[in-house]
Amino acid sequence: MNRRSLLRTGTGLTLMMAVPSVLLAQPLRRIARVGILNYAGAQDTRVSEFRDGLRALGYVEGQNLAITYRWADGRLDRLPELAGELIAANVDVIIAIGPAVWAAKRATTTVPIVIAFSGDPVGNGVVSNLARPDGNVTGFSYMSTDLAAKRLQLLTQMLPPHPRIGILYNPDEPATELERGCPGPC
Repeated sequence: MNRRSLLRTGTGLTLMMAVPSVLLAQPLRRIARVGILNYAGAQDTRVSEFRDGLRALGYVEGQNLAITYRWADGRLDRLPELAGELIAANVDVIIAIGPAVWAAKRATTTVPIVIAFSGDPVGNGVVSNLARPDGNVTGFSYMSTDLAAKRLQLLTQMLPPHPRIGILYNPDEPATELERGCPGPC
């Protein structure tokens, strides 16, 4: 039976009414679901820069991109719960910023995790090596543990002889011991 005879009989009209209009429209585009797990608060400018970069690649929130944000507001103890919320939201990938990577890694072995801002992921035990990160974790490192001693050296060269230097840090943040270069009080 051709299309014209199908329409003449009325069967075609009945079929067209039975088929949901969404199926007659253009194919649906898949929405990429990104979870951002951040130790800091919502004012973190790196997130808006990330969104701008995605927009430049053609990903626009509300069209083909959905971003689920979880902010720990500087509280490390909140990160495991927030990572669990992202997993429950069924995100396709987690962007973990700073110490949030440890909570994300503990929360899933299947959802890809991208380290967006981290110290030494090998020294901190997040991955076994940089060339071939294991499991579901990848990303980049600014290798602050290698640079911490150099920063201190440059600072002491700029100051008068025998300066007193204080270091502010969060003892609960896993990278602290590596960046300070000594365990416990120095």
